[in-house]
Amino acid sequence: TVNTNVAGTYIVTYNVSDAAGNAATEVTRTVHVNEASGGCTNGITSYPYHEGFENTIGAWTQATNDDFNWTTRSGSTPSSNTGPSGASEGSYYVYMESSSPHYSYKRAILISPCFDLSNNTSATLTFKYHMYGSSKMGSLALEASTDNGSTWSSIWSKSGNQGNSWKTATIDLGNYTGGTVKLRFNGITGTTWQGDMAVDAFNIASGSSGGDCVATTLTLVFDNYPEESSWDIKDGNGSVVFSGGTYGSQPDGSTLVIPICIDPGCYTFTMKDSYGDGMCCSYGNGSYSYKKDSDGSVLASGGSFTSSDATNFCVGSNYAPYSAKNETQLIDITLYPIPVKNELHVVLKDQNMKHYSITNLMGQEVLNGSLTADAIDVSRLQMGVYVLNCYSDKKMISKKFVKQ
Repeated sequence: TVNTNVAGTYIVTYNVSDAAGNAATEVTRTVHVNEASGGCTNGITSYPYHEGFENTIGAWTQATNDDFNWTTRSGSTPSSNTGPSGASEGSYYVYMESSSPHYSYKRAILISPCFDLSNNTSATLTFKYHMYGSSKMGSLALEASTDNGSTWSSIWSKSGNQGNSWKTATIDLGNYTGGTVKLRFNGITGTTWQGDMAVDAFNIASGSSGGDCVATTLTLVFDNYPEESSWDIKDGNGSVVFSGGTYGSQPDGSTLVIPICIDPGCYTFTMKDSYGDGMCCSYGNGSYSYKKDSDGSVLASGGSFTSSDATNFCVGSNYAPYSAKNETQLIDITLYPIPVKNELHVVLKDQNMKHYSITNLMGQEVLNGSLTADAIDVSRLQMGVYVLNCYSDKKMISKKFVKQ
């Protein structure tokens, strides 16, 4: 048996003797060990992966060789002047209670499921952490293992009082793409009971942060049927880059906050309801809001729709800000005739705009295609007001028109 967790080519030499006990013969063999041989199995393969610790640790596990366990909690921690007053998202978070007998220098470890990044070329991890209490409160580390937990290495750490607020950690997982990895939160208390440490909103998404991704936040306020709600974000090629739902485990009327670090570009955000009555207002006052963290600008929002609600948006300094639900007066797009019956002629100043979509005033996409000619057949559309969205890889523009 060759027992190693290090990839490479090995020369194995051993002695072989026959059943009669005759002199042994030396045999040499070449053994190849690939990088995944020591990795974990049955891992998470669908991304984005999100864990909000809503009164459960989900697929995570408590270590058995530490001193105490992490605990799910709603509201504030039991001890005053330490820990958060509530969750960063939803109603619950997971935390370490540092009161006696959990200090001094006691350890609590929470281990993730296996993440299979074999088919990923880039991946980004974000999570919320809260470390409030004494300056002697201890330390929290996130550690990674590529050999199914045999060895661990730290990839992020904080120690001491970080202030009474939730903070965001962003970690590039590029070193682990093409293989598998397990992660764990390794917390060590200090010399005080004022040392509660908490984690929430753990998220892994395909795509590289590279220091250039745009921090955004999706806030979902559910109606009385969270199990009907889902969403996705598609890029300009129609590929899903982020998605979530449905949310049968969420309490009716609860709020879920999802951090998303998205690469610069133009996208379509779609909120969906499987029953076809939206999120408001027949069965609860639900809504959604997707914002850019840096300035709070709204990229998409709503609540009153039927089966789906779609909004086009762009993010990044090299991309024109855009929202398909708001009419934009632009001189670089001309539409005629208005109103239109059969063919809508489109004159664009930017000839790089090769694609279009048409949405109704509810944000639902009713038509899309390539701008291979200067006219779009809209004869199948019902009478009403629509928005034409034209886009390239770098920007998106829109303009309303009336269909007779």
